[in-house]
Amino acid sequence: MKVPKDPEGEIVQQLRGARCLVGYCREIGQTFWKSRGFLDGYQYRFIKIVPSSIDKRTTWEPPKTGTHDKPENMLKIRCARNYRLEFNQLAGKGEST
Repeated sequence: MKVPKDPEGEIVQQLRGARCLVGYCREIGQTFWKSRGFLDGYQYRFIKIVPSSIDKRTTWEPPKTGTHDKPENMLKIRCARNYRLEFNQLAGKGEST
């Protein structure tokens, strides 16, 4: 498998596609299911998880600033292979329990 010339740009394109998919799903819900507010409160969070070659220690750091609600502003996490990430950490809603 070839390594892309601009891997960051390719990831941004994939995340933009994901945003389009959510918009499509919103329209389906509103049109066919007659649910006016379907996914209206949806908040985008874009995250890139990069595997770390260090297996013995945690390399995850909590989000520094912002909400990472645009593909160009994605949260980048370096994470050991077996480390468990929780939704609230990824969404910037606090620490795990």
